Amino acid sequence: MNSRVRAFTTHFFCSSILVGSLILINYLIWYPPPIADLQGANNIFFLIVVVDLLIGPLIILIIYDKEKKSLKFDIAAVIIFQIVALAFGAHATFVARPVYAVFYGDRFEIAAASEISPDTTEHALNPYQKVPLGKITWVGAILPSGDVTAKNDMLFSALMGGGLRVTPKYYVNYSQIRDTVRERAKHVDQKLLDDPRSSGLKEYVSSLKYSTNEIGLVPIKGSVKYGTVVINLATGNIISYSAIDPWWY
Repeated sequence: MNSRVRAFTTHFFCSSILVGSLILINYLIWYPPPIADLQGANNIFFLIVVVDLLIGPLIILIIYDKEKKSLKFDIAAVIIFQIVALAFGAHATFVARPVYAVFYGDRFEIAAASEISPDTTEHALNPYQKVPLGKITWVGAILPSGDVTAKNDMLFSALMGGGLRVTPKYYVNYSQIRDTVRERAKHVDQKLLDDPRSSGLKEYVSSLKYSTNEIGLVPIKGSVKYGTVVINLATGNIISYSAIDPWWY
């Protein structure tokens, strides 16, 4: 193995560890499938892989020459470029991490950390006064009954892309809206599963350890696409969720 190939493989190996660790952390904590798909995070991960795992090592392969006087400077420049790209990607995925799946109306909607203003957490219940650092939290959102001002504020906020989903002061524990979720869930029956459009849903449901009469389907809205949440109709507990389009059933 000549020195150029050795430099490429060494650089590729080190880059793989760094990139792989970053993506693994994101998938395990903030973007478990299919959240990454619903939020469009896979595009960021793809760019990180292209820049840090492909372009960086390839540049090393091209420029590496032991006789080159500026070799150390060139390698340092490539490494700095990769670190900056990796840091940018890590920052982008962190600030845009999904922190809440908020149920109101007839569906869940995902709220990202970057969408929640400190002004909206000031009067929130204690668990929601700080934006979570860990995995996504499932909650409900309830407007005070008869509060016309709050209703108008949320209507205007929704028109601007916000609304209840990014207003923690109206969040409540999931247990408080569990029965509402059960009532509004779509029941799964044989007619639904026999629909020609249900191939993905049919396979997904069959992989769960529940009979069809035990589960219900609720839409979930991400920043780029919709998915489906599966709940236990008896308890209202969330069983699983997928990127299956909910709008055909």
